[in-house]
Amino acid sequence: MDPLTSTVLRRFLAFKYEPKESKQSKVDRLMRFIREKTGIGRGPAEDIADAVIRNRDLERLALQKSWPMQGGVIEGPKGTLGIPAVQDELATQRG
Repeated sequence: MDPLTSTVLRRFLAFKYEPKESKQSKVDRLMRFIREKTGIGRGPAEDIADAVIRNRDLERLALQKSWPMQGGVIEGPKGTLGIPAVQDELATQRG
């Protein structure tokens, strides 16, 4: 191996590149989590996940968009899920 290749390889390995997760992939991951736990539809679950990712005011959006939420708890046919649990799921999956 020539010296330039080995230098580039050493620098690359030292850098330890970790790709960042896009906001859309975070939304998709959280949407699946919300749907699995509560059983609500894809649209509202995706909207709630997007609002969580982008740090929106969930209480006001829930009133405006008629999301199945009451007091920071998402209610669905399978069960309930608190917003702190959704935020914890986001934090644990981050790395």
